[in-house]
Amino acid sequence: MEIPPYRVQECRHIAEALPLFTKKLPVIPGLHSQGYAPGRSEADENFEIIINNYWRPSLSVIGFEGLPPLSKAGNVVYKELKLRCSLRLPPTLTATKAAEIVNRILNEQRPETYNAKIEVTIGEGGNGLDAPKLPESIEAKFKEAHAAVFSE
Repeated sequence: MEIPPYRVQECRHIAEALPLFTKKLPVIPGLHSQGYAPGRSEADENFEIIINNYWRPSLSVIGFEGLPPLSKAGNVVYKELKLRCSLRLPPTLTATKAAEIVNRILNEQRPETYNAKIEVTIGEGGNGLDAPKLPESIEAKFKEAHAAVFSE
């Protein structure tokens, strides 16, 4: 989904105003965030983290059925595996549209699936929220009140 330009601008502003998010996290040396790239500024890294967390889809595997425990695992083909996932959607993508896309992609016969039969069951889904852009007059009043309260 395309991110509205005014949302990109808002995310950029937040990213520049805050210190690098990962500086406060207890991470091992050499570990980087998903927003990291060699030579990328801290503000740009923050921006990528914000966009990843609020505007880009994210797939999480939350359950797996059919694999043996490590002590019994072997190099074999299993007849049936079940996977439960959670898909975080961009705010402007409806759950119904996302379900159509997931079903279409997973039901395509492709070489990498070896023509396996894939059954998709869509559970509960919720739509994201992207509030409409504030009219300029209201945004100006908000900024004026913010400056008055926080002395900026």
